[in-house]
Amino acid sequence: MTAAQYRETHGLQRRRGLVSSQLRQRIQTNAKARMTTPAGHAFAAARDPQRAQTARLNRPLPWTAAARASNRTARAGTGRYGTEVTCHNPACRAVFCPLHSARRRKFCSRSCASTYNRSYRGSISRSGSDGSSAPDATPR
Repeated sequence: MTAAQYRETHGLQRRRGLVSSQLRQRIQTNAKARMTTPAGHAFAAARDPQRAQTARLNRPLPWTAAARASNRTARAGTGRYGTEVTCHNPACRAVFCPLHSARRRKFCSRSCASTYNRSYRGSISRSGSDGSSAPDATPR
């Protein structure tokens, strides 16, 4: 079973490590000990990061043309909505293009929404009926 299959079977996130913190510490300690041996010094001396990067970049892509085409068709329609929206926060007014799943989004970010809700909407709800900043003192 590959790591990806294990994560999928057990419902783990893709970035979740499969090694406990104690085992990771022991692996790290052992690796550092190996690098202090004569073989470790020889490895460090012969290592060429530039050549390794060139070899990695020259490898063919693992996907076939058919796989790339099927991926493109599966993802069709999941991109941007196609219309530009102006952020409702008067302090920002950024123009952005929301995703398909967020057609009614009014703010460019959570930060802008939070700022708007704290500053502008809060002052409107706290103001009195005559427009003053004092709340209405009339009993109901």
